[in-house]
Amino acid sequence: MAGRYARKQMAGIRSRFGDEGQVTIFVVIAMAIFLIGFVGFAVDMTNLWFHRQMAQGAADAACQAGAMNLYHYALGNPTSYENWIPASPGSPPIPCTPGTSDPTPGVASPGPSPCRYAALNGYNSGGIVGGAGSNEVSISFPPDVAGVTPPSGYGNIPFIRVDVVDRVRLFFSPLITANTTQDVRAYAVCGLALAETPIPIIVLNPVCSHAMEVSGSGLVRVIGGPNQSVQVNSDSSFAPGPPDCATATIAADPQCSGNAAIDLSQGGENFTGSLFGTNGGQLPAPPGFLAGTTGSWAQHGVIPDPYRNVPPPDRPATVRSTFDHLDGYGTHGCPDRVRNGGQCRHYLPGLYDQPIEVDGWTAIFSPGIYYIEPAAPLVRGCAGVAKACTDRPSVGGQCNFSFYVTTGGVVRPATDGDGTGGVMFYLSGQGGNYGSAFFDSNAGKYNPGEVDDYYPDGSIPTSVPYLICPGATPPDTRALVLSQPLVGNVILGMCTEFGSYPNPPPNPNGWNDQVGGFRGFIFFQDRANANPRGQPMFQGGGGLLLAGTMYFHNCPASPACQPYNTDWNASLDLRGTPGSDTRVLGNIITDQFILGGTADVNMALDPNFKIPLLKVTMYR
Repeated sequence: MAGRYARKQMAGIRSRFGDEGQVTIFVVIAMAIFLIGFVGFAVDMTNLWFHRQMAQGAADAACQAGAMNLYHYALGNPTSYENWIPASPGSPPIPCTPGTSDPTPGVASPGPSPCRYAALNGYNSGGIVGGAGSNEVSISFPPDVAGVTPPSGYGNIPFIRVDVVDRVRLFFSPLITANTTQDVRAYAVCGLALAETPIPIIVLNPVCSHAMEVSGSGLVRVIGGPNQSVQVNSDSSFAPGPPDCATATIAADPQCSGNAAIDLSQGGENFTGSLFGTNGGQLPAPPGFLAGTTGSWAQHGVIPDPYRNVPPPDRPATVRSTFDHLDGYGTHGCPDRVRNGGQCRHYLPGLYDQPIEVDGWTAIFSPGIYYIEPAAPLVRGCAGVAKACTDRPSVGGQCNFSFYVTTGGVVRPATDGDGTGGVMFYLSGQGGNYGSAFFDSNAGKYNPGEVDDYYPDGSIPTSVPYLICPGATPPDTRALVLSQPLVGNVILGMCTEFGSYPNPPPNPNGWNDQVGGFRGFIFFQDRANANPRGQPMFQGGGGLLLAGTMYFHNCPASPACQPYNTDWNASLDLRGTPGSDTRVLGNIITDQFILGGTADVNMALDPNFKIPLLKVTMYR
């Protein structure tokens, strides 16, 4: 009995030991299946995430490429690269196809750039098919974007959206979901926006070689101002072939370098150097470029005309043919002590049906708008060849004038009037008889003691109105050129907070909504003026101070400009002569800019004066 009992006990023990480990095996098997499934899902999810990133990168690149096309389209210069943009937003989406996404350069009629950039990023938009590895790209033009106000006056298509759909193969998920593919979607929304940027000198001509030209052996110096002082839009494509300068300092045609110099070493907010931006000019900078420690010469994209939507002023009802009356010394700011019996000719705002000619006397101008529309301009000795960028001749030939300051003529602001503290000259014409402004090489010269010098700080009574508007920040002491007395001519634009033209701004994005009293236009030339002999030339032989915006742009149907050389033919010629003192405080917007002579031209720029410039941005 004892033996049987012992055997049963041993059998029970063996039975228990034989069952042990079976649950563990099942747990191990379950955990292995779970881990394999988890890893499988992780692989699928990681693959989907990577495809999502790739699709988003392609959508972003395609969207930005399309927005650059919107940019050119909005500027009124569409090319074959923009022929796919519809006339209005909300149009049916444009599906990309392998034919339109061909990235091969040089094709005659390329497909939409968003399609081509998507293809360059791996999405050829062959269309979504049943299997994996297919994709689809489409372009649409939303009429609005939440929280975004489109820029006014820049066409009907401010926004673009690019959608990318990528069908991705799944490896482990089908074990549970039975789906062998998953569609990954990405999209990007881009468009146009206005950004307030202080770039005081913009040369607009899009194609001219030598669009900005510094000739002679003088020095053009920028003092202070924003960190970008100059922008030249030309890509120099009109007359290709060496030398293809677009921006240049030249000694003799057709060189791209010479004895003249562009000195930006004292430019910028810290007076240590500023940027010269050129869309297609020569690289590196010409030998005469001085950058300072923080300045540079660099490729920079096109900046459109910031005043493209500003209309001409209304034609005044009051017609004037000449000055209104004579003022004795000290009356209304007359600075002439000796000449013409110590008298100044006093001009009042209005419509001038004859050119204004300041010939050897002193003229003072009351604040307001001078709308100069003579039946025929003054014509003075048309020697030389008119400036044009097609043949790059020597600068010269301007001889049709609506506002003319001759040898010994002196122009100053009057102290009476409506309180705006400055003037604007609108240079119009009749029947194509376009003339512009001209300051003779000896304009502004007088003998010591004959005429009071102009003190920009208003330290003597005949120097008011002051150079700096009420409420504006006084000039930095490092810009001494703004505080030193000036012998010669002075033209001041109207202070913006007191109604400088145009007021109110022409659109909700207004360009002149500055706070602190900046000076507005001083010269606004009729956009229809393409006369190469009727463009402005300021020689400043005796001294010249111009404070405000000078705007010389040829585009009659602005903002829609015809291609060069139908439009874009305006130019500004600003130069100094030995012993002269030429100073500029403000903005210069012109199609072509010629700086010349054998003396210094000092441009003291204001970093706080900002204008809205069109740019491309990504919203989503």
